[in-house]
Amino acid sequence: MSLILEYHSVSDARRDALSVGSAAFEAQMSDLLARGWKPLPLADLAARIGAGRDGAREFSVTFDDGYRDNHDVAWPILRRLGVPATIFLAVDYVGADRAFPWDDHVRIGASRALTWEMVGAMAAEGLVSFGSHTNSHPDLTAIDEDAAREEIRGSRTRLEERLGAPVTAFCYPHSRANARVKEMVRAAGYTIALRSGARGRDPLDLPRVGVYRHTGSREFRFKLTRLGRALREQPGLRGIGDLGRAALRRGDSPDAPAAKEAARRPRVLQVLTCLEPGGAEAMVLDLSRGLARHADVSVACLKGEGALAPAFRRAGNPVHALGIEGVRHAAGLWRLLDLIRSGRFDLVHTHLLHAGIVGRALARLARVRAIVHTQHNTLHWETDSLLLARVNRATLRFADRVIAVGETVADRVARHGGVPQGRIVTIRNGVDTNRFRPADARGFLAEAFGVPPDAPLVGAVAGLRPVKGHDVLLPAMQEVVRVLPAARLLLVGDGPLRGAIEEEIAARGLSDRTILAGTRTDVEAIVPGCDVIALSSREEGVPVSVLEAMACAVPVVATRVGGTPEVVADGRTGLLVPPGDPDALAGALIRLLRSPEEARVMGKEGREAALERFSTEAMVARTWALYETLLAGRGRRARRVRD
Repeated sequence: MSLILEYHSVSDARRDALSVGSAAFEAQMSDLLARGWKPLPLADLAARIGAGRDGAREFSVTFDDGYRDNHDVAWPILRRLGVPATIFLAVDYVGADRAFPWDDHVRIGASRALTWEMVGAMAAEGLVSFGSHTNSHPDLTAIDEDAAREEIRGSRTRLEERLGAPVTAFCYPHSRANARVKEMVRAAGYTIALRSGARGRDPLDLPRVGVYRHTGSREFRFKLTRLGRALREQPGLRGIGDLGRAALRRGDSPDAPAAKEAARRPRVLQVLTCLEPGGAEAMVLDLSRGLARHADVSVACLKGEGALAPAFRRAGNPVHALGIEGVRHAAGLWRLLDLIRSGRFDLVHTHLLHAGIVGRALARLARVRAIVHTQHNTLHWETDSLLLARVNRATLRFADRVIAVGETVADRVARHGGVPQGRIVTIRNGVDTNRFRPADARGFLAEAFGVPPDAPLVGAVAGLRPVKGHDVLLPAMQEVVRVLPAARLLLVGDGPLRGAIEEEIAARGLSDRTILAGTRTDVEAIVPGCDVIALSSREEGVPVSVLEAMACAVPVVATRVGGTPEVVADGRTGLLVPPGDPDALAGALIRLLRSPEEARVMGKEGREAALERFSTEAMVARTWALYETLLAGRGRRARRVRD
């Protein structure tokens, strides 16, 4: 049996799932050597695996991304023990004085990349070799072919120029690869390519075994057993949990306690107020889909089932509609408490105001191991209800971590929510860039809503609620129609202001220029057909509708509020205007509708930003890493661990 081990950071300064402490790393290497495992350079082991000649106990060590601590901490340990390693570099970050973007929860110094001088020093000694992890670490399956080819081939060229030696090893970012990507890797001249979750002996799709901070000595040794080999070779086994279950069914585990521990996947309950389409609800749907690879995820909604319930079930997430009519609805609250207890959930993750208050309190009462809350907005409602603000603040104390969807939200949670900085983690919303992507949707819009194919079209995807500022958007649209008479407005969403909005549309003479589409579950089919997406909100967290527009390469005109400026690069991916200013909003909309080339360029940059910074994959990975850290620390005790 042979193994290729996957590490990222070796550091005592950071305590997230991607890092391993220096003592743990040295103990793992020493344990391998003491048990008779032979360390081999990756190129040698890959050649032996491909030829079917790998020995019974051979291993290679790899690192992803190129953290500076690979040089400062891991390299001295490797030299002392004589263990070779390969570091896969995300080339854009080498020598750059900035943190890796997926590490915005980590102290800046602990997220630095290697310098070229460090790379040169390690390469010159010969114990450490280097491979490509692309230039910017994108999901290669989600970007266009030319961009993927440049990431694969261009990173190799840059590395070879720096190292003065051939680079033949490649590592797929996010462990995502398909037949098209693998062919590009082969055509670029690589002879070795790795990813977690691969199966078999294909040199361009070799499997690795990940080692993380939560990997204790027992689980590490379990990975080395013959069961560990099954993880790579048995189809259908996705991780250590599936592996343990298979072993227990066969009854042949050489390490029964480890197999039993591995066999139980964490149980996670997502708690929301309702399951009607909205930004937060769409984010939780994408998150639950992604987390299903790692945990058993169920969903509870305080109200009755909404339009998104079938989508959650199709994703394999059981849905529990509790029918709670208010905090005094004792029967409904008891149903949620009973669900948490009987479901034996390891972690409860709450979202939005009412579900957060109720869910956190009942999860604490049920003594759940870990409680997480995501703050999707900037607590703008607190000025409307002092009582709700106080109750929310009190129950936020029950959360082991509060996820803020942006830096502005994180600041408000600390200042107004009373949450210590050490318990706040920033994980930006993500968007499914495969589902939301550029497309020719005007035919669909003409058929579904009667939009003329050549009409300038402004779209707005938002609930019909006061905070979304439709009373600003409609007068702005009145000016747009005065200047561009053929223009149309497509409003997607519903809410308590629908009647008032219908009246204002009629009063402004916009009835034949405005379509009220109501609640839709096919937003991905609508947004690509719009010329511009407008968001006139008075307050926002990190608006999902903006991310969806960017992913579809549609430029955005939005108000400069909350976390929106963290998403929209003014003048590059869209235009920002002051809140409550119909004239400014109208001017920005007219500018883009009159300048299709400028709009096209902004849309293209928006798509690139969505792929690089706001992917669902990154959001899921960051959230799962947080879950693992909390569960490894047994929940509330993990509060002492600072990110």
